[in-house]
Amino acid sequence: MTTHSSFSHFVQERELPSWHHGYRYAFERRKYRGHVPMPVRPVVSRIVLGVDRVLFTLHAERMRRDTVRVRNTSTHPLRPHYCSSFLVMTALLALAALPVRSACAFAPSISRKVSFLRARSGLIASSSRLEDHTNSRAVSLFGLCNPRFCLSSSSVNSVDRRAAPVQDFGALPDWRSDPSLTDVYHLPTLSVPARFVNSVVCDSTIGPYLASNMEELDGIHPRVKLVRDVPKGAADPNGDDGGGKRKLVLLDPSRVVASVVEDEEDIGDSAKLSQEQHDIFKALRQTLPGIPSNALRELAFNDVQAGPSFAVSIPQEQQTHSRILQKLLPPEAQPPPAGYEQVGHVLHLNLKPHHEPCGRLIGDVMLEKLKPSVRSVISKVGDVDGPFRTYDMKVLAGEDSTDITLVEHGVTLSFDLSKVYWSTRLSDQRTRSIEEEFQPGHVVADAFCGVGALCVRAAVEKDCTVVANDLNPDAVKYCLSNAAGNGVEDKVMATCGDARDFIAGLGDMSPLPHHLMLNFPLASTDFLSTLRSWPSIEPLDVETSVHVYTFARGDKEERRDAADVAIDMVANGLLPYINSNEGQEILNDLGCQVRAREVRDVAPGKVVIWVTFKVTQELLLKMQNT
Repeated sequence: MTTHSSFSHFVQERELPSWHHGYRYAFERRKYRGHVPMPVRPVVSRIVLGVDRVLFTLHAERMRRDTVRVRNTSTHPLRPHYCSSFLVMTALLALAALPVRSACAFAPSISRKVSFLRARSGLIASSSRLEDHTNSRAVSLFGLCNPRFCLSSSSVNSVDRRAAPVQDFGALPDWRSDPSLTDVYHLPTLSVPARFVNSVVCDSTIGPYLASNMEELDGIHPRVKLVRDVPKGAADPNGDDGGGKRKLVLLDPSRVVASVVEDEEDIGDSAKLSQEQHDIFKALRQTLPGIPSNALRELAFNDVQAGPSFAVSIPQEQQTHSRILQKLLPPEAQPPPAGYEQVGHVLHLNLKPHHEPCGRLIGDVMLEKLKPSVRSVISKVGDVDGPFRTYDMKVLAGEDSTDITLVEHGVTLSFDLSKVYWSTRLSDQRTRSIEEEFQPGHVVADAFCGVGALCVRAAVEKDCTVVANDLNPDAVKYCLSNAAGNGVEDKVMATCGDARDFIAGLGDMSPLPHHLMLNFPLASTDFLSTLRSWPSIEPLDVETSVHVYTFARGDKEERRDAADVAIDMVANGLLPYINSNEGQEILNDLGCQVRAREVRDVAPGKVVIWVTFKVTQELLLKMQNT
């Protein structure tokens, strides 16, 4: 479902459906203009194109309202009455042209008009775009096929492993029962006496050739069993009728079929084998040339022989969501979404524009594959913006609930995801700050506390006293409630207001806090100038460590990485008039002990950098005198 507010914008962004492409192609190539009398050809052309435009607008409007029912077939999800309406209009136009055709002394030809309508209907009913007609069949409403869209007989008879692409219009089809989602692999096997199965499977020389190494089976859950019984009624040619005397060990066909280059002495060293075992060895080398001869000799010595081909079926229940979406999504929506964030029971996706038309299908598949831990799948709409750093979202599948309860390092946090900012990716950074920077009994100030994850954890894990602030009243409410829920309400105090006022107020504390957290990458450095209001007349009892998180990009022209750029941004926030390339040197001369490290990537070339420095008396005096 699209989320654009402007209908015209929606129409402009949508690709034209296949019948629109086909008709425009045919008309622009003048294929059917000969069927329209010359005197009225311009008028008919404008009328037909006008009807074409109106029908496309209706189609787009129906897409926007998300009411079109889609059947689980390979045809385009265009409602039949659209095609019928277009066909009727074409017939009326052709009949209307008859009197003019007669008046101009043109002999009417019913057969030509019928062929015209048949060709037009073939274009309308095509189930494929002009540029993507290799995996679909064009079906004419008159029982004919447009040769431009037809497949060869060999292609039609071949098996297409791709499931029918499903667009995000109306009710979703039952993809769970789609037989094309089941993968079947015919694997070579070893017929092993039951008493030797464990030794064969655990043999280091045979291990690389087992089916467990197949890339096609990665992510399959539960994993495919390597050892199988001989199927009943399909007796093992090596002597087992299914009674259990022998077992089948599945092999990787890509490894055992490819031949290996070996020395002649390795191939011919079979003196220890009896004639029967030597025959088994020769059969194994012929059937499984990819396995080294020394390993095959050991197998032959233990009466391990080449077994029958074994069909392994992988139903959709065992496959990953990514694998299923690769089969369900149309080509224009490939590849499937790769990353997601789970917040409590909610799965958060950032769908790209080419994924949005299939958003509900993507959500339904991921909900099915990740339940019961996931009960709701949402997608972010737009960017994180506004004073509260929140974003709009829409529910793709599951429950329409964003009330979250999660546990992070033993601390329980509850909040409404739609009202506050939250990032699970910051969990490791919070852990690193608590373990490496905070000490028991420290006073920690957090100017952008959010729901209090860092505050509550610092109070619980390090017995810190925390003073917190956030501009979002809902975030402050959840911060205090989370502190009470974890039994540290007497250690966490939170206010709601502007961060500048909060930072300025910290100067009145005695002693000053040990740490000041500024985790607002978009504009953290803009708040550093507020430190000039802190007292500097007397030596400081505590030199506060300020931890700044900011976005930064490396400067290739000056050969400076993102961390160097971030340090200069911090220095310019503290001392606006210094040389932008000497920030670290100037701050270190003031005793600030600047450090920096990369936290995470957020975009190509754009990273979040953590910069920390100490607030010294020299720094405050320098700020107040500039």
